[in-house]
Amino acid sequence: MQIPGHNEKNYHHIVTHNVAIVNSNENPNSSFEKLKSLVEMESCPVEAAFNNLLLLYIKYDYITQAHDLMSQGLSLGRKIPKVGSL
Repeated sequence: MQIPGHNEKNYHHIVTHNVAIVNSNENPNSSFEKLKSLVEMESCPVEAAFNNLLLLYIKYDYITQAHDLMSQGLSLGRKIPKVGSL
């Protein structure tokens, strides 16, 4: 099935992202892994995965991982969202 205006190779990334978010309350570690793998991929847009991974790290008090993620984002030249825009 082709959705107009969408690239089919991005479907896997979108599904992985959505599964991670939907299951984050039941299995946060699995969600961390899925989102982290999306953030590390160069072939997909990472803004949503980056933002949601950061929020989940903070939600579950993984402050060191949140710091590391923000440092990684800055070193890769990614724009870190303003707190009010999350």
